[in-house]
Amino acid sequence: MKKLVSLIAAFVVCLGLATTAFAEVTHVASEQLDAMENTLYGTHQEDSMLARIQSLEDDLYGHEEDGQNILDRIQTAYDYVCGTNGGNGSFLQQLNAVDSRFNARLTAGPAKTRIEELETTIYGSPKSGSLEARLGSLVETAYTGGQVPVENTVLPKDSLVKIEFTAPLSSKTAQPGDPVSFIVADNVYVNDVLVLAKGASGVARVKEVKQPGSFGRDAKINVDLV
Repeated sequence: MKKLVSLIAAFVVCLGLATTAFAEVTHVASEQLDAMENTLYGTHQEDSMLARIQSLEDDLYGHEEDGQNILDRIQTAYDYVCGTNGGNGSFLQQLNAVDSRFNARLTAGPAKTRIEELETTIYGSPKSGSLEARLGSLVETAYTGGQVPVENTVLPKDSLVKIEFTAPLSSKTAQPGDPVSFIVADNVYVNDVLVLAKGASGVARVKEVKQPGSFGRDAKINVDLV
């Protein structure tokens, strides 16, 4: 009896750990859906995870992906939209490359809107079809061979990156840990390779705030790039 009780207890503990792990994975998947929807549409949807990934796949690929469970489908789409896509350039990286090619800087806004604006500029009107196919057409128009050249590049230490904060930053209100949004003010190249395009957005965090001192010493805000 004691052995049976011990086995049952162990099973319950393992089940609890599995439930916790699944909850954490589900939470990550939900955050990935939010990130993809914000990237593509500028907002995230309020619906079940299944309905959201089905709608996103329809927009992105023109069809729903079969043969994978929902978490794998979300991970695959996330890797393509916001990740590295296996070193071939993600959806967002390719769009940024086309955007900077035609506009000399990255335009703001959701990816779907940016594609429509690029199509209007190049073709005279927005196209129909999946976002993947439409971006593919833009890449073919912008780059010889229809492929964005992608390579790994290390930004040298002490490289000068000019940025512009997108909202006022004041020592009177700023607190350590506060997020600070910014855009890159000029293109940054390493060995003639564009590594940061003008208009690219990022987030910094306030590290330290020093108030104005005596004898006219200015206030100072130190920020760390995230």
